[in-house]
Formats: sequence, structure tokens, C-alpha cells
Amino acid sequence: MKHKNFKLKKRWLLTALAITLIASELFFFSIRRFDVLVQEVSLEKTHDDLKGMKIVFISDLHFGFSMNQELFNEVIDWVNKLDADVVLFGGDLFDHPSTLLPDESMQFAVSSGLSRMNANIAKIAVLGNHDHESKLTSTMTTKVLQDGGFNVLVNQMQRIEVGLGALQIVGIDSSILGKPNIEQSLALVSEDELVVVLTHTPDTALKLPGQKVDWQLSGHSHGGQIALPWIGPIVTPPHSREFTHGSYNVNDIRLDVTNGLGTTGVKARFFANPTIHLFILK
Repeated sequence: MKHKNFKLKKRWLLTALAITLIASELFFFSIRRFDVLVQEVSLEKTHDDLKGMKIVFISDLHFGFSMNQELFNEVIDWVNKLDADVVLFGGDLFDHPSTLLPDESMQFAVSSGLSRMNANIAKIAVLGNHDHESKLTSTMTTKVLQDGGFNVLVNQMQRIEVGLGALQIVGIDSSILGKPNIEQSLALVSEDELVVVLTHTPDTALKLPGQKVDWQLSGHSHGGQIALPWIGPIVTPPHSREFTHGSYNVNDIRLDVTNGLGTTGVKARFFANPTIHLFILK
């Protein structure tokens, strides 16, 4: 009888330990474990003068939920260590700002942090669905990004010249709550130069003309935020159902989808660590 009781207690102890470890990973460690992914990107229209350019891509900060000032400072430090030529932000700066509009001190904290992110050439952003929850939130978020030194593109293109080469960054508005206009966004691009689309929602790639666009960078999905090994994300939000995380080829367009940085809905991640990307043009 004593032996049976010992085995039962041991089983319960191991079960409790497993639950504690999984809960710790879900709600504590995973939201603080930033993956820094470094990838070389070779695209046909990359001019020789662009080769070696370093592009840092981040998205989905969701400041005010699991993302606090301490974690944000870590993000800033990591970005600055990567010595980016261009920093791109893919939207969702605050978490549900229409529910509780960030006060002036929070807005200043975020804009000050963004201003400390260094880029040798340019910092560019687009808005996400959380940013667009109301006219007030989109105006506020745009101002915070601009005060942080980011140029916010809404169906616009910014051309970056390096020597004889040029990189065309096209910012297309979010497919959720925004007003995306692909035709307007691409109206001024040169098909002879590298074209990179920055847009919040990954599935926008299905609507882009392959003859004009070379590369798309998106967030929104959080990599599912909760995923399972070998299976992947359990649930992803609309407009990121086709492309959830990682790299894809969509009609000859390279698409990279980030897990983002913060969380929404629940302060947890599982097999979908927050991610900072460094792309080096080759």
C-alpha cells in the first residue's frame, strides 16, 4: 500500500511540475525570449550598390499589454546592436488603443523609445488594424511614430537611393480597418528597381502583381502566438490565414511574415517567440 501511495504521489508531483513548467513558458519566459533572425536575401533586381544593405524588420509591438517599458528597452537595444541601414515597422504599435487611449506619458515613452532606434538611412512604418481602431487612434499612432523618427506610409512609396542603386519601399494600408489601395501604392514604382511592399496583413501578397513587386514584409499573425511543434499555429487572425510565419514564395514574390514582438488577447506565447529580423541584401 505504501509503495502504491508513493507512486501516486510521484505521478501527481511530476504532473504538477509539468504544468508549472508549461505555464512558466507560456506566460513568462516565451514573451521575454526575443529571437533575432539573420537572413541573407538575394533578389534579382538588387543593384550591386544595394548589396550588403542591412534591413531590420519589426512589427506588432502592442505596447501596454504584455509589452512594457522594460521589454521595449530590450527591443531597442537589440535593434541598435544590429546597426541597421533601414528599420521597418509593420504596424500595431499599441494594444487596442480605442479601449483605453494611451495617455500622454505613455505616448511620450513610446515615441522616445522609437527615436532611440538607430538607422543609418531611414525608418519607415505602416499602420495595423489596432492602430486603425478609430480616427483618433490612427492620428495618435501616426504622430507617435513620426515623433519617433518614422515616416508613416499610407498607400505611398519612399525611394531610397544608395549610389547608383535604389530601394523602393511601398507602404500599403492594413486590409483590416484600413483603406488599402494597391494601384495607388504602386503607381510611381519603377519595375527596373527593387520593390519592397511593407503591409500589416500577410495575405495581401495574393493580390500583388508579381511583375512589379519583389518582396513583401508583414506581421499581424504573431505566428499564431500559440503554436504546436510540427503542427504550427492553432489559430491565426483573418488576413493571415494563408501565410502565418516564416518565408514564402507567392507568385514569384518573396514574402516574410514575422511573429512580431508583443501579444494581444492573452499574455502568452508558445512555440512562437517574439522576433526581430535582420535581412542583409545580397
